[in-house]
Amino acid sequence: LYIIKMLEINRMEIRKVKLNNRDIKSIYKTVFPHQMPYFLMVFLSKFWFTHFLGFYVDNIAKGFIYYAVSPTNVFVMYLGVDPNNQSKGYGSEILSYIKNKYPKKTIIVSFTEKERQADRIRFYSKNGFNLLPFDMLFMFNRQHIMSANRKFSRLRYFTFMLLYSCFVIWVIYIKKNK
Repeated sequence: LYIIKMLEINRMEIRKVKLNNRDIKSIYKTVFPHQMPYFLMVFLSKFWFTHFLGFYVDNIAKGFIYYAVSPTNVFVMYLGVDPNNQSKGYGSEILSYIKNKYPKKTIIVSFTEKERQADRIRFYSKNGFNLLPFDMLFMFNRQHIMSANRKFSRLRYFTFMLLYSCFVIWVIYIKKNK
């Protein structure tokens, strides 16, 4: 049982996600169907710059976060809460954990127009994120970008994605139409 830290506010226990965490896998497949393979996320989280954490209350999985860290950025790729536990503050608590752990880094989230756009914008705005005036073309999908904590740097993020993906993922920025 790889317990990293306890959050006292909601008694949330944080654990590194492993391949055999069926509860987190179920939440991931429900909240993000047709996305990155679960086993690949677990594998990539073995590298120092990628983290896959499950959040539990009374040994019951409430949600997870999958993110990568660079010297200046934290890129939250997936944050999911069990649908039966949404709108109860768990997602905000998970984001608070990240914001407190990396107070000097720019925290970035992105999502496609297909992914419950209005709900996500509302959720992240409520948690201190700002919608940026441009989108990005990422893996052939147009994505909205939101950031918190610091000013967003296109160059730093572009470099981060190139290095993180071993030069496979190229980001193209697209100005939003007003």
